[in-house]
Amino acid sequence: MFKTSNHIHRNFLHLIQLIALSIAITASGCNEEEKPVTAGGSIYSFAIYNGVVEEIGSVFAIQKDGAVQMTITVSGQRPGAIRAVHLHEGDCDNPGGYWNMETTDNYCEVLSMGESWGKPLAGDVGNMLIDDEGRGTLTIQTDLWSIDSGNNTDILGKLVAIHYNPYDFILECDSTHIPDHTHSNPILACGLINGK
Repeated sequence: MFKTSNHIHRNFLHLIQLIALSIAITASGCNEEEKPVTAGGSIYSFAIYNGVVEEIGSVFAIQKDGAVQMTITVSGQRPGAIRAVHLHEGDCDNPGGYWNMETTDNYCEVLSMGESWGKPLAGDVGNMLIDDEGRGTLTIQTDLWSIDSGNNTDILGKLVAIHYNPYDFILECDSTHIPDHTHSNPILACGLINGK
């Protein structure tokens, strides 16, 4: 009887150790940091405007801690200009429509990093100010996008398009504003976001 009791006690201790080990493994898996995912590419001028295609900048994006930070840089622009930057479908040879995560939703009031996105489309990056040297940099951080997730938030394979004119995103998000997008805002430069 004593041996049986001792055997049960020993099995019970093994069970407790296995449970403790399982909990420790699970807990260590939960504490693993998300590995950063990166993407990027070159930005090229549109040949239609200056007769040649040349590399004038770059796009770099990194996904970390549930958010994507994207930095776009260009050079050779008119000093003092303000250029709208959007994500599009397609490529530089055949730019498609504005990217909006495969929806028709308006993103003006959708939260990004705890604040209103403030732009009508998910692919509205913003306006880039060109400095006195003809260079511009635009950095944005959002938890609306992802990199290489394979879902509708994925920016991998999207086209970064730099437009000639800026956009008034405040006006575009005003509920009393009646959109009239018959005007043309030519693309000056573009580049695909590729995996790194």
